Amino acid sequence: MLVMLMILAMEGTAEAKRPITFNFAVRSKNFGVFYSSLAPYGEWIQLNGGYVWRPVHVSHGWRPYLYGNWTWTDYGWYWVSSEPFGWATFHYGRWYYDDFYGWIWIPDDTWGPAWVEWRYDDNNIGWAPLTPYAHYRDGVGIIVADRWISPVHYWNFVPSRYFTTSRIVDYVQPIERARVIFGNTRTADNIQFDNHHIVNRGVDVHLIEQRTNTRINRVAVVARPMGNGERVTRGTDRVQIEAVRPRFGAVQRGQKIHPPVFRHDQRQTPAGMRNKPIRQPEQSRSPRDSR
Repeated sequence: MLVMLMILAMEGTAEAKRPITFNFAVRSKNFGVFYSSLAPYGEWIQLNGGYVWRPVHVSHGWRPYLYGNWTWTDYGWYWVSSEPFGWATFHYGRWYYDDFYGWIWIPDDTWGPAWVEWRYDDNNIGWAPLTPYAHYRDGVGIIVADRWISPVHYWNFVPSRYFTTSRIVDYVQPIERARVIFGNTRTADNIQFDNHHIVNRGVDVHLIEQRTNTRINRVAVVARPMGNGERVTRGTDRVQIEAVRPRFGAVQRGQKIHPPVFRHDQRQTPAGMRNKPIRQPEQSRSPRDSR
């Protein structure tokens, strides 16, 4: 049985100004594998009762789903990231732009080929990260709370003919141009729960073939528990993606769930304590998941 994505198809770009919420299991799962693996590339922040992560040492104007490329797979459109943290942050969890911290990522344990929504017109294709207001529920699909509308700066738009290029960032339109494009586009949201897997078909692959004047071959996706990130391997007769699918440990009663090093929310911390990371005692660290 296919469960269709439930997204509000509303025009507009106004961003709702409300506190970020945690609609999935940030308090009840052991995300130690995320805490340890993402620490070299960013920092963890204790925010609104959970832990969020933000990348550091990224370029000005960075945003999610920008550095990489789209590949057609059995799971629909799969985002192959060129960033070392992409195996986690673009296949699990949600992204949110915070006025104070910039882009922050909230972990979740449900894997998907790409957690994005889609828009397109006759000349352009765009995608934007799903936020914490869009959460997955077994047997239902994606639920969008509070009538959220992704603002323009969430969106990456490219001319359709460049959608399958290996360096799609080179063709992403500037925000000023995206504002014009957005108003002429329509939604193409097509996330489904199919055979126990999340599938994100987005813009129809046949339309992409017409726009790019190429035949798009389907690439196989195989799962592996851990490693040095996702990989694209090429054999003599096929290409496949090795996607990282870690095992999440069950939380035991009394177990503390937190990163070994994190920061308190600086907006609620006295000035003298700001920018000082909190290092947990050894006995308080959450054990890493098996790899």
